Amino acid sequence: MSPARRKREFFSARNLDDLPDEAKGAKVENVTITGFKTDEERDSLRRGSALVARHMKTASFDFEDTGMHIGIFEWAAGLSTPLHSHSDDCVYYVERGSLLMGNREIGPGEGFLTRKNEPYAFVVGPDGARIIEFTTGPRRDVTFHDRLMTAWEERMQQAVAKIEGQGDGR
Repeated sequence: MSPARRKREFFSARNLDDLPDEAKGAKVENVTITGFKTDEERDSLRRGSALVARHMKTASFDFEDTGMHIGIFEWAAGLSTPLHSHSDDCVYYVERGSLLMGNREIGPGEGFLTRKNEPYAFVVGPDGARIIEFTTGPRRDVTFHDRLMTAWEERMQQAVAKIEGQGDGR
């Protein structure tokens, strides 16, 4: 008896606005978030994340029988992530736009690997960015290492003000 053939699965993320609801957004229902020393840090992350979400689109595709996951993220210019790590290895590919990690710019056709529990952060370049994330399953744990979460929140307030045309972002 031959093994059962698995069905080929197709997906599209050409336009994140046109996706079915089950594909929109990052899957966070089973994610554990840790690393905060104070409630104020956690609150700053929540407020800053709410600002970022206004100018970010996400899609998530899980292939449970294979353990693979793909996330697609579209970020507006000037947004950033706080220093954080994940409980799994993640490969990121920049499809368009750019990211700045430290003093390195990562542009279209380039990418990077972050190892399990390796802290990283990035700032989105002047033209925004569309990045594709590959993992071996939906994310389970995110740990925040940024000890200046309130400063990150302030930077996101400035970035969003600039995006929304409310001054120069200062």
